[in-house]
Amino acid sequence: MNAGSAAAGATAGAAAASSPGGAAPNAPLDPASNADPGLASDEQAETESNSSSPTDWSLLPKGRYGAGIGGDALGNTVLGGPVGPKKYFIRFRATQSSQIESVTFPFLSADYPGYGAGTGGNWTLKLIADDGSENHFPTGPALAVRSVSAMPTSSAARTITFSSAPTTVEGVLYHLVMENIDANPTANYFSINSWVRLSFTEGGQLNPQFADSDWGSGYFHAGAWMNCKNSCPIAEIAYANGMRQGMSYGEASYVCPPGQGNCSSEQLVGRIDGPTRMVRERITITGGDKTVCGIGIRLLRNPGPASDLFVSLRDGANVEIASTRVEAAEVAVGPAPTYSLPATWDDLGQKARWVTAEFDDIHSLIDGQTYYLQFASMQGTYWAWVNRRLTPEYAYSSATAFVDGWAEYTIDGTSWLPLGRVGYQSDLQFFLTTVELPEDESGGGSDDRSQSHPPQGGPMFGAP
Repeated sequence: MNAGSAAAGATAGAAAASSPGGAAPNAPLDPASNADPGLASDEQAETESNSSSPTDWSLLPKGRYGAGIGGDALGNTVLGGPVGPKKYFIRFRATQSSQIESVTFPFLSADYPGYGAGTGGNWTLKLIADDGSENHFPTGPALAVRSVSAMPTSSAARTITFSSAPTTVEGVLYHLVMENIDANPTANYFSINSWVRLSFTEGGQLNPQFADSDWGSGYFHAGAWMNCKNSCPIAEIAYANGMRQGMSYGEASYVCPPGQGNCSSEQLVGRIDGPTRMVRERITITGGDKTVCGIGIRLLRNPGPASDLFVSLRDGANVEIASTRVEAAEVAVGPAPTYSLPATWDDLGQKARWVTAEFDDIHSLIDGQTYYLQFASMQGTYWAWVNRRLTPEYAYSSATAFVDGWAEYTIDGTSWLPLGRVGYQSDLQFFLTTVELPEDESGGGSDDRSQSHPPQGGPMFGAP
């Protein structure tokens, strides 16, 4: 696991985002004040559009299908050491009423100096309730505890099980709290890796795939809990009923390693420029039909004159079935990547921002069929960074990332190749907005509004 350079303080800086290798029946717990079976408030509000549909679908419940994760690089939190905190939490809203079987996460230890040292430190993993406040911090006694012995070697996917498995309640917030309890935590310590957004000026939701309250992290420092507002935990929670919950994007694409001879700069970051340089997400629908009404993508454009960003949804025969556009003025302006070392935060896409657009009507995507979400510009240059998923190579399950497709690019307008340093494992930072149709629109008919589908939350909400 390439951890980059640590920063002083409770949370270290962004890590170099190369391949994260590595040495490798209780009663239900119900802090009921946090139960929330519905969508988070920041997921309910959607921009209205002029629709030609008989139903005003802009007012219908929405979901998201796609990666929906926005980030730039790995970042770590040191538990112990000269300046690091001793406690760190992963906050999650349980997707299951079931026992927790195990927790998997990236673990950095003494074999990465600065990120860990000594023995790695003895520590505990606890399940703790949420305090119900606006900040959503851990509170109260541990609902379950696991003591973990020191380990001096790192692992991209370290798995810990509880000795007495706790049972969660679906819709309730909990915290997985890791605490360095070593007799000498200054000398024996470890780090936890997360996927981070480097910009501290980018507003809005961290990841459109889920509410910030439902999947987040924080640490205990100077006598108080603090949220890591730009940090998304990389972790997988395995339930005894076979379901999984989590997020496992954890590698950026910005430079070709010296030893990777089949890598070229063209494949690292998606360039959108003129009629020949385009990017797209190739998608094969799973989990039932999807009814979609719009898109979101995180990207930037270079300074200077630029046309709008043209968005085309196309079927498996490359025939356009829907289109929309994002005005150039709505897209953040920033520099192009340099593809060189030492990399800067601009090379990692820190100035990229989320933009959204809606189609003129809703469209049904059929289970098992392939589609392409394509992005083009007639003037000016846009850049779209990809995130690499850590499944299956690093032992995270398909429930923790979008595995229904991959990002692609073209430089001649005809031939498409996989985008990202590692082909077929990287996704655009994108999503399709889905819509739930009312029952009276689920009957016959030949147009795209002829079927009713539930909102699609995407794989990060938990899946088998």
